[in-house]
Amino acid sequence: MSRRFLSPSARPLIRAWTCAWALGLYVGSSALAQSGSSEVEQIAKAHDFVINRNWSKAETLLLPVTKSQPKNPFIFYDLAQVYENTNRVELAKQIYQGLTNTLGTDPNQYTIVVRAPYASRLVSLVSQAQAKLNAINAQQATLHVVASIPPPPMVTATVMTNAPTKQVANTATTATLRDNKTTVNAAMRNWAMAWANKDLANYYASYVPSFRGEMPTRAAWENKRREQISRESNIEINFRNLEMTSLSPTSVQARFMQSYFSDTQSSKARKTLLFTLTNGRWLIEHESSK
Repeated sequence: MSRRFLSPSARPLIRAWTCAWALGLYVGSSALAQSGSSEVEQIAKAHDFVINRNWSKAETLLLPVTKSQPKNPFIFYDLAQVYENTNRVELAKQIYQGLTNTLGTDPNQYTIVVRAPYASRLVSLVSQAQAKLNAINAQQATLHVVASIPPPPMVTATVMTNAPTKQVANTATTATLRDNKTTVNAAMRNWAMAWANKDLANYYASYVPSFRGEMPTRAAWENKRREQISRESNIEINFRNLEMTSLSPTSVQARFMQSYFSDTQSSKARKTLLFTLTNGRWLIEHESSK
């Protein structure tokens, strides 16, 4: 996505406050042209990082210039995209709202080129900010997960009527296994809900602390999942054909067919989760799919 200015005028617009900086935006004369060449290069480089979804590097470059150039709407628009894709949606909303409020009186003064797969198009910055704001509001209003996990299967035990002591023991064991599967079933729902809602803190907390997937460290796995989940919208997860097996009093295996949907992709996979009882909570110790 590249950008250009349409008008050489320099009329001040309304002042909008957002993210602790004033967005006192001025229409027309390029804010980039008012800065030194080093800042121009810094802003351009930050924009490239945004295009390539390198959010951390983009944020590092953008934050200083928001203070030196508080009247440059493009800087704040890129920063809002960083916040939107790094699980700080409320901050992104504040910036998008500030841009629409401030630029709305003359929306065609600032424009950007939006690159599409087949043809690029020129749109006003305010309309693009409004579109992103609408998308966030719609997503927050309808975030849900259709996690159609069936009730855990009943566990039955055949006991001899002439062995009352053994019958009591087997009955207690059966009840424990059934309770474990019910609790694991709830843990699966919470895991799926956190994923669909992009609630990364609770999503990470659904796994044992040592879990790292196929990554070398836990931090690397969290970073990878953050990038993967944050870029998706309207996530929906369905489960069917759930099979739960108690491997021990503290270990339950769940196997099911998972259907995943978002605005950009969909997939189906046979998934296996191994839950272990850890500090009183059922957490995912192992995860695989095929």
